[in-house]
Amino acid sequence: MAGNNNKMSKKRIAVLMNAFWTVSGGDQRAKQILKRISNDFEIDCYVSRLAKSYLAKGTKGVDYVVSPDQFNRGNVLRAYCRRSRWAGDEMLKCNYDLIYATSDFFPDVWPATRYRQCHRKTRWVQVIHHIYTDWRRRPGNKLKNLLAQILQQYSFRLIKKHADLIITVNNSVKMELITAGFDPGKIKVNPNGVDTKYFDRIKVKKVPLQACFLARLNLTKGIYDLVEIWAKVAESLPKVQLKIIGGGGEEIKRSLQNRILARGLGKNIEICGYLPDEKAYALLKSSQVFVFPSHEEGWGIAIAEAMACGVPVVAWNLPVYHSIFGSRITAVKENDIDSFAQAVINLLTDNQQAKGFGDNGHNFTRRYSCDNLAVAEKRMISRLIKCQR
Repeated sequence: MAGNNNKMSKKRIAVLMNAFWTVSGGDQRAKQILKRISNDFEIDCYVSRLAKSYLAKGTKGVDYVVSPDQFNRGNVLRAYCRRSRWAGDEMLKCNYDLIYATSDFFPDVWPATRYRQCHRKTRWVQVIHHIYTDWRRRPGNKLKNLLAQILQQYSFRLIKKHADLIITVNNSVKMELITAGFDPGKIKVNPNGVDTKYFDRIKVKKVPLQACFLARLNLTKGIYDLVEIWAKVAESLPKVQLKIIGGGGEEIKRSLQNRILARGLGKNIEICGYLPDEKAYALLKSSQVFVFPSHEEGWGIAIAEAMACGVPVVAWNLPVYHSIFGSRITAVKENDIDSFAQAVINLLTDNQQAKGFGDNGHNFTRRYSCDNLAVAEKRMISRLIKCQR
Protein backbone atom coordinates (compact mmCIF):
# COMPACT_ATOMS: atom_id res chain seq x y z
CA MET A 1 0.00 0.00 0.00
CA ALA A 2 1.00 3.60 -0.47
CA GLY A 3 2.30 5.76 2.35
CA ASN A 4 0.10 6.81 5.27
CA ASN A 5 -2.44 9.46 4.28
CA ASN A 6 -2.21 10.87 7.82
CA LYS A 7 1.27 12.22 7.19
CA MET A 8 0.29 15.78 6.41
CA SER A 9 3.21 17.83 7.71
CA LYS A 10 5.02 17.70 4.38
CA LYS A 11 3.89 18.02 0.79
CA ARG A 12 3.13 14.66 -0.78
CA ILE A 13 4.67 13.51 -4.05
CA ALA A 14 4.00 10.51 -6.30
CA VAL A 15 7.19 9.44 -8.07
CA LEU A 16 6.69 7.27 -11.13
CA MET A 17 9.49 4.86 -12.01
CA ASN A 18 6.99 2.39 -13.36
CA ALA A 19 8.76 1.51 -16.65
CA PHE A 20 11.83 0.01 -14.97
CA TRP A 21 13.32 -3.13 -16.57
CA THR A 22 17.00 -2.60 -15.84
CA VAL A 23 19.11 0.30 -14.63
CA SER A 24 19.41 3.24 -17.04
CA GLY A 25 21.05 6.63 -16.71
CA GLY A 26 17.65 8.15 -16.02
CA ASP A 27 17.04 5.70 -13.18
CA GLN A 28 20.42 6.54 -11.67
CA ARG A 29 19.56 10.22 -11.88
CA ALA A 30 16.23 9.67 -10.14
CA LYS A 31 17.85 7.64 -7.37
CA GLN A 32 20.38 10.35 -6.63
CA ILE A 33 17.59 12.93 -6.39
CA LEU A 34 15.37 10.74 -4.19
CA LYS A 35 18.27 10.15 -1.79
CA ARG A 36 18.59 13.89 -1.31
CA ILE A 37 14.98 15.11 -1.17
CA SER A 38 13.24 12.29 0.73
CA ASN A 39 13.52 14.17 4.04
CA ASP A 40 11.72 17.19 2.60
CA PHE A 41 8.60 15.52 1.16
CA GLU A 42 6.32 12.55 1.77
CA ILE A 43 7.16 10.35 -1.22
CA ASP A 44 5.31 7.37 -2.67
CA CYS A 45 7.33 5.71 -5.43
CA TYR A 46 5.44 3.55 -7.95
CA VAL A 47 7.82 0.81 -9.04
CA SER A 48 8.35 -2.82 -9.98
CA ARG A 49 9.93 -5.15 -7.41
CA LEU A 50 13.21 -4.97 -9.32
CA ALA A 51 13.15 -1.17 -9.25
CA LYS A 52 12.47 -1.19 -5.52
CA SER A 53 15.48 -3.44 -4.89
CA TYR A 54 17.61 -0.97 -6.85
CA LEU A 55 16.26 2.18 -5.20
CA ALA A 56 15.86 1.03 -1.61
CA LYS A 57 19.56 0.65 -0.86
CA GLY A 58 20.75 4.05 0.31
CA THR A 59 17.37 5.73 -0.19
CA LYS A 60 15.51 6.30 3.08
CA GLY A 61 12.15 7.83 3.85
CA VAL A 62 10.42 6.62 0.66
CA ASP A 63 7.26 4.48 0.61
CA TYR A 64 7.22 2.01 -2.28
CA VAL A 65 4.06 0.95 -4.10
CA VAL A 66 5.13 -2.22 -5.91
CA SER A 67 3.45 -3.57 -9.04
CA PRO A 68 2.44 -7.26 -9.14
CA ASP A 69 5.23 -9.53 -10.35
CA GLN A 70 3.11 -10.96 -13.16
CA PHE A 71 3.26 -7.57 -14.88
CA ASN A 72 6.87 -8.35 -15.77
CA ARG A 73 5.88 -11.36 -17.86
CA GLY A 74 4.99 -11.45 -21.53
CA ASN A 75 5.92 -8.87 -24.14
CA VAL A 76 6.91 -5.33 -23.21
CA LEU A 77 3.83 -3.66 -24.71
CA ARG A 78 1.44 -5.83 -22.71
CA ALA A 79 3.48 -5.29 -19.54
CA TYR A 80 3.48 -1.53 -20.14
CA CYS A 81 -0.29 -1.45 -20.53
CA ARG A 82 -0.86 -3.50 -17.36
CA ARG A 83 1.58 -1.43 -15.32
CA SER A 84 0.00 1.80 -16.59
CA ARG A 85 -3.51 0.79 -15.60
CA TRP A 86 -2.35 -0.53 -12.22
CA ALA A 87 -0.42 2.63 -11.33
CA GLY A 88 -3.32 4.85 -12.35
CA ASP A 89 -5.73 2.86 -10.16
CA GLU A 90 -3.38 2.93 -7.15
CA MET A 91 -2.59 6.62 -7.43
CA LEU A 92 -6.26 7.60 -7.48
CA LYS A 93 -6.60 6.16 -3.97
CA CYS A 94 -4.34 8.94 -2.64
CA ASN A 95 -4.10 12.71 -2.55
CA TYR A 96 -0.91 14.16 -4.00
CA ASP A 97 0.41 17.69 -4.27
CA LEU A 98 2.72 16.80 -7.13
CA ILE A 99 3.51 14.00 -9.58
CA TYR A 100 7.12 13.48 -10.61
CA ALA A 101 7.49 11.25 -13.68
CA THR A 102 11.10 10.10 -14.09
CA SER A 103 10.79 9.15 -17.78
CA ASP A 104 8.60 9.74 -20.81
CA PHE A 105 7.86 6.02 -21.09
CA PHE A 106 4.16 5.20 -21.33
CA PRO A 107 3.85 3.55 -17.84
CA ASP A 108 5.05 6.81 -16.28
CA VAL A 109 3.17 9.27 -18.49
CA TRP A 110 -0.24 7.63 -18.70
CA PRO A 111 -0.83 7.30 -14.91
CA ALA A 112 0.32 10.92 -14.48
CA THR A 113 -2.15 12.03 -17.15
CA ARG A 114 -5.01 10.07 -15.63
CA TYR A 115 -4.35 11.44 -12.16
CA ARG A 116 -3.99 15.00 -13.41
CA GLN A 117 -7.30 14.80 -15.26
CA CYS A 118 -9.02 13.86 -11.98
CA HIS A 119 -7.04 16.23 -9.75
CA ARG A 120 -6.61 19.50 -11.60
CA LYS A 121 -4.76 21.26 -8.77
CA THR A 122 -2.06 18.61 -8.54
CA ARG A 123 1.11 19.66 -10.33
CA TRP A 124 3.03 17.44 -12.75
CA VAL A 125 6.78 17.49 -13.30
CA GLN A 126 7.97 15.47 -16.29
CA VAL A 127 11.59 14.49 -17.00
CA ILE A 128 12.56 13.94 -20.66
CA HIS A 129 16.03 12.57 -21.28
CA HIS A 130 16.22 12.32 -25.05
CA ILE A 131 14.17 12.10 -28.22
CA TYR A 132 14.38 8.97 -30.33
CA THR A 133 16.00 9.21 -33.71
CA ASP A 134 13.90 8.20 -36.70
CA TRP A 135 12.82 4.57 -36.33
CA ARG A 136 14.32 3.71 -39.74
CA ARG A 137 17.81 4.63 -38.55
CA ARG A 138 17.72 3.17 -35.04
CA PRO A 139 19.60 -0.13 -34.54
CA GLY A 140 17.42 -3.17 -33.98
CA ASN A 141 14.05 -4.48 -35.08
CA LYS A 142 12.34 -1.85 -37.24
CA LEU A 143 8.83 -2.77 -36.13
CA LYS A 144 9.80 -2.41 -32.47
CA ASN A 145 11.55 0.87 -33.27
CA LEU A 146 8.43 2.18 -35.00
CA LEU A 147 6.25 1.19 -32.06
CA ALA A 148 8.66 2.84 -29.60
CA GLN A 149 8.60 6.05 -31.60
CA ILE A 150 4.79 6.04 -31.83
CA LEU A 151 4.54 5.53 -28.04
CA GLN A 152 7.00 8.34 -27.36
CA GLN A 153 5.14 10.72 -29.65
CA TYR A 154 1.86 9.79 -27.92
CA SER A 155 3.50 10.42 -24.53
CA PHE A 156 4.73 13.77 -25.80
CA ARG A 157 1.20 14.80 -26.77
CA LEU A 158 -0.01 14.02 -23.26
CA ILE A 159 2.93 15.79 -21.64
CA LYS A 160 2.51 18.84 -23.86
CA LYS A 161 -1.13 19.13 -22.88
CA HIS A 162 -1.06 18.33 -19.15
CA ALA A 163 2.41 18.69 -17.60
CA ASP A 164 3.27 21.89 -15.70
CA LEU A 165 7.05 21.60 -15.84
CA ILE A 166 9.36 19.68 -18.16
CA ILE A 167 12.92 19.04 -17.03
CA THR A 168 15.50 17.95 -19.56
CA VAL A 169 19.21 17.36 -19.16
CA ASN A 170 20.64 19.40 -22.03
CA ASN A 171 19.85 22.35 -24.27
CA SER A 172 19.74 20.22 -27.43
CA VAL A 173 16.71 18.31 -26.19
CA LYS A 174 15.13 21.56 -25.02
CA MET A 175 15.43 23.03 -28.51
CA GLU A 176 14.04 19.86 -30.11
CA LEU A 177 11.04 20.01 -27.79
CA ILE A 178 10.42 23.65 -28.60
CA THR A 179 10.62 22.82 -32.32
CA ALA A 180 8.05 20.06 -31.67
CA GLY A 181 5.62 22.62 -30.27
CA PHE A 182 6.28 22.50 -26.52
CA ASP A 183 5.85 25.70 -24.50
CA PRO A 184 9.37 27.11 -23.94
CA GLY A 185 8.25 28.60 -20.63
CA LYS A 186 7.59 25.14 -19.22
CA ILE A 187 11.01 23.68 -20.07
CA LYS A 188 13.95 23.86 -17.68
CA VAL A 189 17.42 22.36 -18.16
CA ASN A 190 19.04 20.61 -15.19
CA PRO A 191 22.08 18.51 -16.16
CA ASN A 192 22.76 15.08 -14.70
CA GLY A 193 25.01 14.70 -11.70
CA VAL A 194 27.77 12.33 -10.63
CA ASP A 195 28.34 11.17 -7.06
CA THR A 196 32.08 11.79 -7.19
CA LYS A 197 32.58 11.11 -3.46
CA TYR A 198 31.16 7.61 -3.95
CA PHE A 199 33.52 6.83 -6.81
CA ASP A 200 36.50 8.24 -4.91
CA ARG A 201 35.83 5.79 -2.07
CA ILE A 202 36.12 2.74 -4.35
CA LYS A 203 39.57 1.19 -3.87
CA VAL A 204 40.85 -1.04 -6.68
CA LYS A 205 43.98 -1.74 -8.69
CA LYS A 206 44.04 -1.35 -12.46
CA VAL A 207 43.92 -4.66 -14.33
CA PRO A 208 46.30 -4.76 -17.32
CA LEU A 209 44.51 -5.10 -20.66
CA GLN A 210 41.00 -4.87 -19.24
CA ALA A 211 38.22 -2.69 -20.65
CA CYS A 212 34.63 -2.26 -19.57
CA PHE A 213 31.18 -1.49 -20.96
CA LEU A 214 28.39 -0.56 -18.54
CA ALA A 215 24.80 0.03 -19.69
CA ARG A 216 21.60 -1.88 -20.25
CA LEU A 217 21.88 -4.50 -22.98
CA ASN A 218 20.03 -2.78 -25.78
CA LEU A 219 20.85 -2.51 -29.47
CA THR A 220 20.82 1.29 -29.32
CA LYS A 221 23.71 1.02 -26.85
CA GLY A 222 25.85 -0.53 -29.58
CA ILE A 223 26.26 -3.93 -27.94
CA TYR A 224 26.73 -5.67 -31.31
CA ASP A 225 29.29 -3.02 -32.22
CA LEU A 226 31.24 -4.13 -29.16
CA VAL A 227 31.81 -7.56 -30.70
CA GLU A 228 33.09 -6.17 -33.99
CA ILE A 229 35.29 -3.63 -32.21
CA TRP A 230 36.73 -6.27 -29.91
CA ALA A 231 37.52 -8.61 -32.76
CA LYS A 232 39.79 -5.86 -34.12
CA VAL A 233 41.30 -5.09 -30.71
CA ALA A 234 42.05 -8.76 -30.03
CA GLU A 235 43.94 -9.05 -33.31
CA SER A 236 46.55 -6.67 -31.89
CA LEU A 237 46.18 -7.60 -28.20
CA PRO A 238 45.16 -11.27 -27.96
CA LYS A 239 45.01 -11.23 -24.14
CA VAL A 240 42.78 -8.18 -23.82
CA GLN A 241 39.58 -8.63 -21.79
CA LEU A 242 36.26 -6.83 -22.15
CA LYS A 243 33.72 -6.94 -19.30
CA ILE A 244 30.15 -6.24 -20.43
CA ILE A 245 28.04 -5.15 -17.46
CA GLY A 246 24.31 -4.53 -17.68
CA GLY A 247 20.92 -6.14 -17.41
CA GLY A 248 18.84 -7.29 -20.34
CA GLY A 249 16.42 -9.95 -21.54
CA GLU A 250 17.53 -13.53 -22.06
CA GLU A 251 16.97 -13.28 -25.81
CA ILE A 252 19.37 -10.37 -26.24
CA LYS A 253 21.95 -12.04 -23.98
CA ARG A 254 21.83 -15.23 -26.06
CA SER A 255 22.11 -13.31 -29.30
CA LEU A 256 25.09 -11.34 -27.98
CA GLN A 257 26.80 -14.48 -26.69
CA ASN A 258 26.29 -16.23 -30.03
CA ARG A 259 27.96 -13.34 -31.83
CA ILE A 260 30.86 -13.45 -29.40
CA LEU A 261 31.37 -17.16 -29.93
CA ALA A 262 30.99 -16.88 -33.71
CA ARG A 263 33.86 -14.39 -33.70
CA GLY A 264 36.01 -16.68 -31.55
CA LEU A 265 36.05 -14.18 -28.68
CA GLY A 266 34.84 -16.43 -25.89
CA LYS A 267 38.07 -15.88 -23.95
CA ASN A 268 38.17 -12.15 -24.63
CA ILE A 269 34.64 -11.01 -23.76
CA GLU A 270 32.64 -11.78 -20.62
CA ILE A 271 28.96 -10.92 -20.29
CA CYS A 272 28.70 -10.15 -16.57
CA GLY A 273 24.98 -9.26 -16.65
CA TYR A 274 23.43 -7.01 -14.04
CA LEU A 275 25.68 -6.43 -11.03
CA PRO A 276 25.08 -4.51 -7.80
CA ASP A 277 26.58 -1.04 -7.84
CA GLU A 278 29.56 -1.90 -5.66
CA LYS A 279 30.61 -4.77 -7.95
CA ALA A 280 29.81 -3.00 -11.21
CA TYR A 281 31.71 0.16 -10.36
CA ALA A 282 34.67 -1.74 -8.92
CA LEU A 283 35.00 -3.51 -12.27
CA LEU A 284 34.68 -0.19 -14.07
CA LYS A 285 37.28 1.55 -11.93
CA SER A 286 39.76 -1.32 -12.27
CA SER A 287 39.58 -1.12 -16.08
CA GLN A 288 42.02 0.75 -18.26
CA VAL A 289 39.44 1.91 -20.81
CA PHE A 290 35.68 2.44 -20.87
CA VAL A 291 34.16 1.57 -24.26
CA PHE A 292 30.75 3.06 -24.98
CA PRO A 293 29.55 2.69 -28.60
CA SER A 294 26.02 3.89 -27.83
CA HIS A 295 24.13 5.38 -30.78
CA GLU A 296 21.54 7.30 -28.75
CA GLU A 297 22.10 9.32 -25.57
CA GLY A 298 20.43 12.23 -23.87
CA TRP A 299 23.48 13.12 -21.82
CA GLY A 300 25.90 10.23 -21.23
CA ILE A 301 25.85 9.56 -17.49
CA ALA A 302 27.77 6.28 -17.94
CA ILE A 303 30.56 8.27 -19.56
CA ALA A 304 30.62 10.74 -16.66
CA GLU A 305 30.78 7.86 -14.16
CA ALA A 306 33.76 6.35 -15.98
CA MET A 307 35.44 9.76 -15.96
CA ALA A 308 34.75 10.10 -12.23
CA CYS A 309 36.59 6.78 -11.81
CA GLY A 310 39.56 8.17 -13.73
CA VAL A 311 38.99 5.78 -16.64
CA PRO A 312 39.50 7.15 -20.19
CA VAL A 313 36.49 6.87 -22.52
CA VAL A 314 36.08 5.93 -26.18
CA ALA A 315 32.64 6.60 -27.67
CA TRP A 316 30.91 7.38 -30.94
CA ASN A 317 30.97 11.05 -31.87
CA LEU A 318 27.38 11.90 -30.88
CA PRO A 319 26.48 15.62 -31.08
CA VAL A 320 25.23 15.68 -27.47
CA TYR A 321 28.73 14.92 -26.19
CA HIS A 322 30.28 18.02 -27.75
CA SER A 323 28.78 20.56 -25.37
CA ILE A 324 29.13 18.32 -22.31
CA PHE A 325 32.46 16.50 -22.53
CA GLY A 326 34.27 18.31 -25.35
CA SER A 327 37.73 16.86 -26.01
CA ARG A 328 37.90 15.07 -22.67
CA ILE A 329 36.79 11.80 -24.28
CA THR A 330 37.97 10.09 -27.45
CA ALA A 331 35.03 10.52 -29.82
CA VAL A 332 35.14 8.46 -33.03
CA LYS A 333 33.11 8.93 -36.20
CA GLU A 334 29.96 6.86 -35.79
CA ASN A 335 30.09 3.32 -37.22
CA ASP A 336 33.84 3.49 -37.99
CA ILE A 337 34.73 0.21 -36.31
CA ASP A 338 38.40 0.28 -37.31
CA SER A 339 38.99 3.75 -35.86
CA PHE A 340 37.15 2.90 -32.65
CA ALA A 341 39.25 -0.23 -32.17
CA GLN A 342 42.46 1.68 -32.84
CA ALA A 343 41.52 4.33 -30.29
CA VAL A 344 41.02 1.59 -27.69
CA ILE A 345 44.35 -0.03 -28.59
CA ASN A 346 46.10 3.33 -28.26
CA LEU A 347 44.80 3.83 -24.73
CA LEU A 348 45.58 0.25 -23.69
CA THR A 349 49.18 0.54 -24.87
CA ASP A 350 50.01 4.17 -24.08
CA ASN A 351 49.93 4.65 -20.32
CA GLN A 352 50.76 8.33 -20.53
CA GLN A 353 47.88 9.07 -22.92
CA ALA A 354 45.48 7.00 -20.82
CA LYS A 355 46.55 8.76 -17.61
CA GLY A 356 46.10 12.15 -19.25
CA PHE A 357 42.52 11.41 -20.27
CA GLY A 358 41.80 9.73 -16.92
CA ASP A 359 43.07 12.60 -14.78
CA ASN A 360 41.39 15.23 -16.95
CA GLY A 361 38.07 13.42 -16.83
CA HIS A 362 38.30 12.85 -13.08
CA ASN A 363 38.78 16.56 -12.44
CA PHE A 364 36.10 17.56 -14.95
CA THR A 365 33.28 15.60 -13.28
CA ARG A 366 33.58 17.72 -10.12
CA ARG A 367 31.45 20.35 -11.84
CA TYR A 368 28.51 17.90 -12.12
CA SER A 369 27.67 17.30 -8.48
CA CYS A 370 24.64 15.19 -7.52
CA ASP A 371 24.10 17.59 -4.62
CA ASN A 372 23.75 20.51 -7.03
CA LEU A 373 21.44 18.46 -9.25
CA ALA A 374 19.14 17.62 -6.33
CA VAL A 375 19.13 21.16 -4.92
CA ALA A 376 18.06 22.58 -8.29
CA GLU A 377 15.37 19.93 -8.75
CA LYS A 378 14.04 20.40 -5.22
CA ARG A 379 13.85 24.16 -5.80
CA MET A 380 11.81 23.67 -8.99
CA ILE A 381 9.46 21.20 -7.28
CA SER A 382 8.92 23.45 -4.27
CA ARG A 383 8.16 26.50 -6.40
CA LEU A 384 5.68 24.55 -8.48
CA ILE A 385 3.82 23.24 -5.43
CA LYS A 386 3.55 26.77 -4.06
CA CYS A 387 1.94 27.84 -7.33
CA GLN A 388 -0.87 25.28 -7.13
CA ARG A 389 -3.98 26.53 -8.77
